[in-house]
Amino acid sequence: MRKIPLLVAFLGTLLPSSLPAQTPATHPRLLFTSEEVPTLRAKVHDGAGNDDAAFQTLMNWVSSIKGSPGSVFGSVNSAFYAVPALGTAYQLTDPSDPDRALYAQRCREALLALTPDNPPLDFLDGYPGAMRLYSLNLGFDLCFEGAPPAERQAIVDEILSWYESDNPGVLANL
Repeated sequence: MRKIPLLVAFLGTLLPSSLPAQTPATHPRLLFTSEEVPTLRAKVHDGAGNDDAAFQTLMNWVSSIKGSPGSVFGSVNSAFYAVPALGTAYQLTDPSDPDRALYAQRCREALLALTPDNPPLDFLDGYPGAMRLYSLNLGFDLCFEGAPPAERQAIVDEILSWYESDNPGVLANL
């Protein structure tokens, strides 16, 4: 259970002290913006401070789950931790790294497994709503820019269905 506090602590060292009033139209934009990615990428590789060690710890875990889609789904917790870890790895890994695209692909596979078009894995029947919504939103932001339109739409539809399931009719007036 140390992975979430580690990720929060790691991201906390990178986040700006104040967030902009408006969010940009590009992704990522929830934890950091696409304009901040080059600076953040340099920061986790500059050899100064705790950022490098925290990023390396994150990358060690990500390397253990990048092998196959099924490796992301060892348990609910694994899938829950995998989405922000894979998304962060994708965003902050050097673009020349041959594994970078694989991090985004595994993140997308993890989220697409939550959609109705994919047969659910046994444990997903109990995948709690808040964890599901967290994963869908954060993963979409970090890993889906440039994804095929059908994949993007599947995630948007799943997010909207979550809202509709708890609040019938809430989207009808939008």
